[in-house]
Amino acid sequence: MTAGNKPDTVVFDVGNVLVEFNPESFLLRETADETIRARLLKAVFKNPAWADADRGIYKDEEILARFIREAPDLEQEIRRVYERSGGTITLFPYAVPWILKLKRRGLRVFVLSNYSRHLYERTVQKMDFLPLLDGSIFSWQYGCIKPDETIYRYLFSEYNINPARAVFLDDNTDNVKKSCELGMQAILFTGYETARDTLEQLLEA
Repeated sequence: MTAGNKPDTVVFDVGNVLVEFNPESFLLRETADETIRARLLKAVFKNPAWADADRGIYKDEEILARFIREAPDLEQEIRRVYERSGGTITLFPYAVPWILKLKRRGLRVFVLSNYSRHLYERTVQKMDFLPLLDGSIFSWQYGCIKPDETIYRYLFSEYNINPARAVFLDDNTDNVKKSCELGMQAILFTGYETARDTLEQLLEA
């Protein structure tokens, strides 16, 4: 690595990187019935409609209708779980200190995340790192999701980011692969300590 492309920017995914997304634990708090929990997990959180909601192009009732079609007899439970789905998100304790440390080093820090408007409105108050950022791209605001290269290019253009000087951290292999294809350095996030150490090596190279 030359001085000309030493990283000056760090871009984080949000789910399971800065916050824990854990629908299983959430459902355990919602119902004691194991069978119903399994059906709700499949109908809502494992439903392709959950990811489609991240695109921000469907109304809540359209998404709900697709969930309900998977388990019509659980319509009331599905509606309740969807409304309370902010309970799936918990801030990781390392998130704010990590970002603060990077900011103190003079790095710019952003997030690029697949996230629905519905979930964002119910969890934004938990994301204490947001005021610390130099900017953010949440998919529901832009009508596309990772790994579509369009959303990465929105990030680059909106915040004047040189991909060759940016490090991207994400827990999804396809998202990491696409970031590398677009010229970024990337870390597949499998846990905080490993990612922190790998990022440190890139920043000090």
